Amino acid sequence: MLPIFLVLIGLLQPSAKAQTTVENLMHGGVQRSYRLHMPPTYTGATAVPLVFNLHGYTSNALQQEFYSGMNAIADTAGFILVYPDGLNNSWNSGFQPPYYGGTDDVSFLSVLIDSLQAAYNIDPARVYSCGMSNGGFMSYRLACDLEDRIAAIASVTGSMTTLQLNNCQSTRPFPVCEIHGTNDATVPYFTSGVSMGIDSVMRYWSAHNNCIAPVQYDTLPNVNLTDLSTVTTQTHGGCDANSEVLLYKIENGGHTWPGAIFQIPGAVTNQDINASLEIWKFFSRFVHPNPVLTGRQQLAQANAPLVAPQPSHDWIHVMHLQPGSAVFAYDIQGRQLGHWSTPETELDIDASAWPAGLYWLNVQQEGKSHILKVVVAH
Repeated sequence: MLPIFLVLIGLLQPSAKAQTTVENLMHGGVQRSYRLHMPPTYTGATAVPLVFNLHGYTSNALQQEFYSGMNAIADTAGFILVYPDGLNNSWNSGFQPPYYGGTDDVSFLSVLIDSLQAAYNIDPARVYSCGMSNGGFMSYRLACDLEDRIAAIASVTGSMTTLQLNNCQSTRPFPVCEIHGTNDATVPYFTSGVSMGIDSVMRYWSAHNNCIAPVQYDTLPNVNLTDLSTVTTQTHGGCDANSEVLLYKIENGGHTWPGAIFQIPGAVTNQDINASLEIWKFFSRFVHPNPVLTGRQQLAQANAPLVAPQPSHDWIHVMHLQPGSAVFAYDIQGRQLGHWSTPETELDIDASAWPAGLYWLNVQQEGKSHILKVVVAH
């Protein structure tokens, strides 16, 4: 969450517009926007990592780009950086039941990965998500609900809700990094009744990853004596599949992004570490063991229709269509539920009224029929 006056930051950073483009993506019948930052070293010849940086509640992509300062890290490390916009300046990260109700942001971000992989040479084994506050909560939801696409996540001032915890579908060891201040008044370090305490979140992922080594505690150098804060780390190691759970505990830190040049009044911002740099150092050590997609080149070679994500929720997104394709939907009893013809290469099908279960799509294009299985889970 950021103060409303940060809407003026575009006037303070004219170079950001020259480096970052605003793009749009139709999803679920709604036009979604995101800011795409390409490192100057990108040529397309080599597959590069992709990092999502998700804004906090009431904030937006532009504010998060300025506040986190992560563009400089991307330019040096050579990864593609994306700042998506949540609808109504928020992410459906799992605060309100039903867990699978409301805006399907998991599907949106999954489709956004597909779209970016189709346009750029992205390594599918190195796709990551981080975020501030509500964006941190959303990154945890991706660890739970999109583990087949995301290699590792990091949260700054975010946490998990009990609703997330009770619905978490993660089955593989998952690298997790949390950066959190002990004096955070918005998302308390200790439980607030809405969000889980940070130590509990770390214990959950440590147990999930079967981290058997004793927790390692380290105190980082207090290089800035005027920021009224210090940093200790807690490393949960000895985890399955070489995963790790890492906490940067900011003593006296507020609801802020460590290393940010913009100081939020009334909240301590630690300057001993740069959160954006520490997040990338963490991400760079992990690759996805078995990513769903294998990159832009193989997708182009396959040239076959694809449904993403799986399972689908209120909307089914069909990709890699030829203009003029005919799409027919059937339930498991073979009853036709509808048919569509589209001049575009992608199609959104409203499945909000369909009961949860198994369905089939018959895509007819270029004289061939492609049968696609679809799992709908509301």
